Order: sequence, then C-alpha cells, then structure tokens
Amino acid sequence: MAGAVTPDDLLALAAFADRLDEPAGEWRGGERDAEGAIQMPWFEFSPMLSDFHKAAYDHGLVVSFDWSAWMQTDEGRRLMAADRARLTGATLEELQWIVTAIMRIERFSEGAIASAWDDGRLPAIILRLVVLAADD
Repeated sequence: MAGAVTPDDLLALAAFADRLDEPAGEWRGGERDAEGAIQMPWFEFSPMLSDFHKAAYDHGLVVSFDWSAWMQTDEGRRLMAADRARLTGATLEELQWIVTAIMRIERFSEGAIASAWDDGRLPAIILRLVVLAADD
C-alpha cells in the first residue's frame, strides 16, 4: 500500500526539522463586505507549510490508498489520534498513511493541516522522519 521513499526523499523531508519554529500560517477572510455578505474563512499556509505540503507529495509521503476507509479502522483511528509520544515509534508506512489522510482531509475541511501542525502531529512526524533518515 505504501509507496517507495528513497533515502534522498527521507533527507528532503527530514530537513523540515530545521523549520519547526516557523509559523504554519494564519486564518484569513471571515470579514463582512459592503453588502453584508461574509467572506468564507480560509487558512493561508506560511511559506514553510506550503513547502512541506509540496514536499510531502514530491517525496512520497502522500500515497494512493483508501484513506477514508482506513480512518474507520481501529488502526486508522489510533494513528490519527496519536500524540507526539506515540508517533516516535511509527513506521514510515504509518507516517505515509497519517500524512496522506491529513492532506486529503484538507480538501474537505479547511484547516486540517494547520490543526495537525498546531496539535503537534506534523512536527512529531517530521522529527520521526529525521530518525528514519538517520537509520537509513
């Protein structure tokens, strides 16, 4: 189910550990215009989060699988709710599933990626990628 990730891919993804102190972005919109209509809010990625989003696709962290069905399994629920400490032992395949689900959820629920950043899941995944890159 998981795609191939090369050692160079791991290094490219692990490099985001140097950017963990950068902001994820900010919410925009939500203002009322002159006619009284409210602009739908959206989350604007920071350059760092935009770069990570692109790198996740470019370097094999996002894979093709039935993520919505997986999220309904015990394993999917356990991994999607995982805290930072539980992610320290995740396999590369598990990281691919989690990141894929987060990226896909963003398409239906604005701010899913920002939430995963703010709650520590994406930073923990990046730190785990550092370990996997060093082990490779």
